[in-house]
Amino acid sequence: MELTRFQRIQLINQYEILKIVHAGEKDHYERLIEILFNGYAAMYFEIEGNLSDDMPDDEGQFVLDILSLYRHIEGFKFHHASNKIKEHPYGNFTGFDLNYEGNYYSFAKFLIDENRSFTEQWQYRQKTDGFNTHWPILDKYTIMLARWDELGRKHDLSEADILGIINC
Repeated sequence: MELTRFQRIQLINQYEILKIVHAGEKDHYERLIEILFNGYAAMYFEIEGNLSDDMPDDEGQFVLDILSLYRHIEGFKFHHASNKIKEHPYGNFTGFDLNYEGNYYSFAKFLIDENRSFTEQWQYRQKTDGFNTHWPILDKYTIMLARWDELGRKHDLSEADILGIINC
């Protein structure tokens, strides 16, 4: 990480305030201030902490797309009594693999739990171990989205449409 002198001054000022607000962590903030004041760039990793890298737009859009598809599937299930879909292993959003698809998993969890954008998925939290599939699923979802694309990403999916998507 590179910081300009101005950015270092800004961070020093913020840490001075935090040192007062969080008196119990005074030593921690004084250490960060010293690193910044002296320009110890090799130690800037301590300032970054656990800050994640930016999630690429295409990965974020992929999560939004698969959750949108499942929103339409949930809409169908709400209006139709289709056991073929309700009992199908991919008849509900199963999540992503936390070990191999961590960015996707974290963003989906954020959208569902924190941002409350896809609350229709809440009912599957326990059934899916908190949306952790424990196996890579990106390839399956990619094929499912391709099938939905073939249908023009229509919203009023029929049972046959949905089965064609989830059976691929």
